[in-house]
Amino acid sequence: MDQASERDYKYDIYTVFANHFGATCALVDGLSVLDSRGGALRGHQYKAFRESYFPIALLQKSLEVHLERGEASVEEDRRHILNSITRSTDLDAEPMSEHDAYVKVNDMLRGRLASSTVPACLLGTERLRSLFLAALPRSHGVTAIAANFDMDERLTPEILGAFVGALPHSLTHLQLGEISFHVQPLPYDELDNLPNLQELELYHCPGFTLENFNAGDKTWTQGDSVKPNTRIMKPMHELP
Repeated sequence: MDQASERDYKYDIYTVFANHFGATCALVDGLSVLDSRGGALRGHQYKAFRESYFPIALLQKSLEVHLERGEASVEEDRRHILNSITRSTDLDAEPMSEHDAYVKVNDMLRGRLASSTVPACLLGTERLRSLFLAALPRSHGVTAIAANFDMDERLTPEILGAFVGALPHSLTHLQLGEISFHVQPLPYDELDNLPNLQELELYHCPGFTLENFNAGDKTWTQGDSVKPNTRIMKPMHELP
């Protein structure tokens, strides 16, 4: 599983559930083919809308996953999978009920799911948001997160602050879109605490100003973007 955290695997979840897009719903790692039709500007907005149809109960259950409690259609497969996770030398043995490797894999799966379902989780039930905020910091290795909030009035300064405070330290690129004025200000101090952040892309977030960013401990610069209504903010990192 150490290798899994270093490889560029995709973590997608599908379920049968009739909705606007067809007979199935999916939570995908990154953009789907359908989302990509929105291009660089609208892709993540399309993703947020499409994934909003995913059943909340299943999303919550996914963030509570315990692989060691799962079932398989073939019992032999269950034993082999769990023994592989714990690196047992006997794949046919009865798997251990508890192991540090289970915790690590569960955290990885929950974190990867959380990092790709930000709006749905943050704007859902309190229980779902709580599970999301607990899982997000464990999304080790995730370097890019995008969230378009579509000016949703359910987003509050407190919720946005909790989200930024839970971002993984591996993050290098963050995209935020369509955040209304009443959610100001952005928690700049929390952004300053992300040691590897290289770029923050803001789409339709006019209330976030360069002056506000530079009121914190770090110096930020504002760059140009080919996308309309979009600004690129970059923190200046101190040389070692």
